[in-house]
Amino acid sequence: MLSQEERTRRSRGAILNAALRIVGEEGYRAMTTTRIEEVAGVSRGLVGYHFGSMRGLTEAVIRHVQDLFVEDILTLRVARQSTGIEGVLALIGGYLGQLGEDPRPSRAMLILIVESFAGQPDLRDAVHDLNGVLRDSLRDQLLRGQGDGSVRGDIDPTVESVLLAGILRGIAVQWLADPDGVDLGRATDRAVAVASHAYAGCRPTT
Repeated sequence: MLSQEERTRRSRGAILNAALRIVGEEGYRAMTTTRIEEVAGVSRGLVGYHFGSMRGLTEAVIRHVQDLFVEDILTLRVARQSTGIEGVLALIGGYLGQLGEDPRPSRAMLILIVESFAGQPDLRDAVHDLNGVLRDSLRDQLLRGQGDGSVRGDIDPTVESVLLAGILRGIAVQWLADPDGVDLGRATDRAVAVASHAYAGCRPTT
């Protein structure tokens, strides 16, 4: 028999996953309380019970996408790398690899980014934090690489992190919009190769 804590955790997770699915497949405006509870298979009123409001739920969805990025890419992929340049390349490959494995979080994230400055400006703070995680992660790996010699010392990590984030988001948008017209695997390989050529320092990587 499940404990109350486990039931709460499961129902919250089901609601967040349902919201991700609805936003990604049906659009932000389809994410109503009734629709979420239907897709999640939970009792009426649980969305309000767990999240208070639709804004609270949407902010939780954004944080959920952020957590997936941190757990899957930063913790499982980037943290294993011994040098900063390897961390940068693992982050690029991990971001686009995660997109190919399960596009729903990225699709929902991009839709919510657009909503934050088009129709739902009250989401901007949460979206700002989400965007900051990607840029900061890239910048931190570039800085680490400058410290260990694997990244050129003459680049500005803050500026380059914006450039790299733009490349990753641009590839993601193109592939999500036209998966048959964009070879995600080759684009990923090319992005990794370009970053390696542009940023690698004199110290050889393993």
